[in-house]
Amino acid sequence: MTIGVIPARYASTRLPGKMLLDLGGKPLLWHTWSRACCAQRLDRLIIAAGDEQIAKAAENFIWERRLQSAFLFNEHLSSCAEVVEVFDDLPSGSDRVWKVANRLQIANCKLQIGKSEIRNPKSEIIVNIQGDEPQLDPAIIDMVVDRLLSDPEAGAATAASPLKSEQDYLSPSCVKVVLDSQERALYFSRSPVPHCSNLQSAICNLQLFRHIGIYAYRWEILEQFVGLPPSPLEKLEKLEQLRLMEVGVKFAVAVVDYEGVAVDTEEDWGRVRQLFKGGEI
Repeated sequence: MTIGVIPARYASTRLPGKMLLDLGGKPLLWHTWSRACCAQRLDRLIIAAGDEQIAKAAENFIWERRLQSAFLFNEHLSSCAEVVEVFDDLPSGSDRVWKVANRLQIANCKLQIGKSEIRNPKSEIIVNIQGDEPQLDPAIIDMVVDRLLSDPEAGAATAASPLKSEQDYLSPSCVKVVLDSQERALYFSRSPVPHCSNLQSAICNLQLFRHIGIYAYRWEILEQFVGLPPSPLEKLEKLEQLRLMEVGVKFAVAVVDYEGVAVDTEEDWGRVRQLFKGGEI
């Protein structure tokens, strides 16, 4: 089973309340969620609400969508889109995702008491989908899941796209990822890496990659993540995936053609609104 989880909280650090910012009459979170609903590789999709405001908004728009018979849900997901309240004070989105996954497993075990077969959670894949990607292509979710399944040595998978502008290369809000010959991650950084003596040539030849914030974890790797303290590189870069890389977990990377804007700052929000006005969202 593959479970998609969108961790969302109101009090985000750089842009408080961003998940509920209005974009065309719908919350920002709605746009990401409605796209994720169309992913074919998810068996279940859950919004992990970090507070009451998010929970209420998510429950409202999920209910509205269920009433609209014309909405093209993935048929397998049509009865599974749901909200789980995770109001605990947790340090990261991945901790919130793990909390949801663990609750689901406990609930499943209770339902399976007395039955001969109990689902083994270690066979499951948990997908952490960032709620601030309103242009998210559901095919990327499927590609990340397939990438993990195709690489038995990898404990997690994520996505990256060719970096096409000098502005993004230099921006700390754009996370860069360096790949090896097997398209696994060597390193993630907010700094402009790798260093390029001829930046324009590297960009034109699609040799630089920006990270897309979606993660597929094997169950035991996500469990390992939440059991580890924040690592030195993670604290320096403010990138939680480095916690696993520092203990040797391999990250497989699906290289995709995607230029969507993740909303982290006021500047990002301005760009997203312009894209919406231009009909690109």
